[in-house]
Amino acid sequence: MIKNYSLTFLCLIVAGFFLSLSANAKMYKWVDEDGQVQYSQSPPNSDVKVEEIKPPGKVDTESAQKQLEAQKDRANAFSEKRIEAENETKKAEAEAEQKLKQCEQARARLKSFQRPRVNLLDEDGNRVRAKEEDRLKGLEDAKKYLSDNCN
Repeated sequence: MIKNYSLTFLCLIVAGFFLSLSANAKMYKWVDEDGQVQYSQSPPNSDVKVEEIKPPGKVDTESAQKQLEAQKDRANAFSEKRIEAENETKKAEAEAEQKLKQCEQARARLKSFQRPRVNLLDEDGNRVRAKEEDRLKGLEDAKKYLSDNCN
């Protein structure tokens, strides 16, 4: 019974030895006579140029994870800045469009106040003829608005 355990233990040691050798096995790369790239754990027996392929080094997963998180943070910050810039552009375009409409309305008011007879709306929404002083004040206000806000 003790011999069976010893034999089993010896087999495990031998198997572990061979597994450790295969874990550090070398890889070879070469081009055969047909022009095909070949890979193997043992070099070919022919006189072809053989390249030994080194296994990749160990990866520091903690460092790689930190780098990935940093890249994600930079990408998110860049995306937020881009969205913010787009929103600012849209806001500026909307303000410019609003300003253009207000200038068109001011030009229309100026044109209407340049006529000798101007009708205005009273508090009840009825049209009444404007007094001359109200017409001149509206004319002056429209000119001032245009000179201050419109090209």
